[in-house]
Amino acid sequence: MDLLVVYSRNNEVKYELPSYEPLLTIESAKAQRQLMSNDYVQIQVKGSTTLDLEIGDWIEVKGGKYSIRTISDVSRTGEDTFVYNITFYGAMYELMRYKYRNTSINGRSSQNTFDLTFTLKEFLRLIVYNVMRVEGISEENINNSPWVFDENNCPETNPITMSFDQQNCLSALQNITKEFDVEFRIIQEFN
Repeated sequence: MDLLVVYSRNNEVKYELPSYEPLLTIESAKAQRQLMSNDYVQIQVKGSTTLDLEIGDWIEVKGGKYSIRTISDVSRTGEDTFVYNITFYGAMYELMRYKYRNTSINGRSSQNTFDLTFTLKEFLRLIVYNVMRVEGISEENINNSPWVFDENNCPETNPITMSFDQQNCLSALQNITKEFDVEFRIIQEFN
């Protein structure tokens, strides 16, 4: 594996792996990426010091941003030796942060248990509206949203009725695409 840079959530460099000061080696690395499913990178790091890893720290792998979502497993294997098992999750898992609610483009949200009769495009637009609602992005600033729905590559469908009961946007996306018998892919573009 090439040099791997761990950034803080504020985009500041925290660690370069491997490194000599402090001594940090990558013992193993595994990436798992499946369409509509797993998207994560697991790394085992051995070091001579404790690492200050936090939820929100991230790495870039093959054009994708992968973030720490859970506390990393650490064990002390010697007086000056620590082993970290770190899992970085892809953008798809960010959708778990957002509740799928019956909301408008302006962020008005009345309920999180509801039935809707929508086309595929309308259900997927609602996911983007929910992200915008939580992130405080107004309709006027929709082009500044980190989540954009590629409507041009979405098939036209007939409306169907679906029920939602306090789901997050990832589980809603998975259920919607299953119901419409389509696949989805999340593509990241970031600086």
